[in-house]
Amino acid sequence: MKGKGTITGLGTGETHEITPGVMYALDKHDRHTPRAEEELVMACVFKPPVTGPELHRDDGSDALAEQA
Repeated sequence: MKGKGTITGLGTGETHEITPGVMYALDKHDRHTPRAEEELVMACVFKPPVTGPELHRDDGSDALAEQA
């Protein structure tokens, strides 16, 4: 929505440029590193929706509170 940066997939090493109008979709809990080259304003959507009790495991993936 605003700014410029990149997202690098840690499993593949591929880097994708992020600029206004670009959509980057993660699949299967892809490990990734975002980097801003300037201030970034982005929207993030979760499906299923985030409800608040989500936890991050040591490997960076998410776990629902009842599974943690």
